[in-house]
Amino acid sequence: MQILFVCTGNTCRSAMAEALLKNEVKKRGIKNVYVSSCGTSAMPSFQIPSIVVQLMAKEKIDISSHKPTQVNAGLVNNSDLILAMSKGHKEYIISRFQESQDKTYLFKEYLNEKGEQDIFDPIGQSDEVYKKTLSSLKKCIKKLIQMMEDKSE
Repeated sequence: MQILFVCTGNTCRSAMAEALLKNEVKKRGIKNVYVSSCGTSAMPSFQIPSIVVQLMAKEKIDISSHKPTQVNAGLVNNSDLILAMSKGHKEYIISRFQESQDKTYLFKEYLNEKGEQDIFDPIGQSDEVYKKTLSSLKKCIKKLIQMMEDKSE
């Protein structure tokens, strides 16, 4: 299964989600799960905020070499599941790649989470906001892993 995370600049939410899921898949020895991420407005010149690098380092994950990637047809077409961080990202993907409609979800929507469906964008906010976003992503990744393990049983 190829999973694609999508946010705006691919420097924070989707990059962290990709790194967190890759780490869990490797740790648990889950086979045939491939993870990537991209942004609806990403540029390779964008920098990962230092707070993101620091927070991920505390998780024992090195994200410093991540290069932001713009969403493209190849990424979308090669993905089995596309998980967007906000409603705008989901709408962007589906409007540009109509064939992706049946495999594109808000991350929290896919997990059947109640309440707010968007994962808050911490860009330009305080370190506390970044920590809250990471915490939210960790909970979602944990639930996603559980769903994967349940399906494989």
